[in-house]
Amino acid sequence: ITRFTNFSNRNESATTTRSGSALPPFPSVNDIKLAHNFPTENLQTFLLMYRAHCQRFLDSIIRGNYGEIQEFLVHFWKGMPSHMLPILNCQVTLDIITVCDSILYKAICESIVFASLQVISESCINELYGFTSNLIDWLFQSLCDFPPSLTITKVQAAECFGRSLRRQ
Repeated sequence: ITRFTNFSNRNESATTTRSGSALPPFPSVNDIKLAHNFPTENLQTFLLMYRAHCQRFLDSIIRGNYGEIQEFLVHFWKGMPSHMLPILNCQVTLDIITVCDSILYKAICESIVFASLQVISESCINELYGFTSNLIDWLFQSLCDFPPSLTITKVQAAECFGRSLRRQ
């Protein structure tokens, strides 16, 4: 994506949580070429909010607590402040969400691959596959009041994640 010409995977901004999982850095507003009149402050705030949301998502996966992810999705999207809604209609924001979702889903896949080096029970694997199926439904429920372009963006990323996970 050409808007991210200055983006590099800087490990210094990756955060490590109590569970030891690190979410790689997301693009920053400074990495993105934006139109002069784009509300940069709102995008920066959204990126901070979205990163915290994604970190909670990753932590829940690491703990195997897939059920709480539905709550996180609903809480995050239904609780979106009204002044943020206009930027969710912008293609640049959708592109950023796609990049951030890719980073999140890659981190999840890597943590699952690492865990698979240890013994994973059949029930845990089944629960994970069930989660990927439910994720699409949860996204539709959480995003029903948002622009269709946002829903499509999020669902396509989740479908790609599900396919990637099944291949592993």
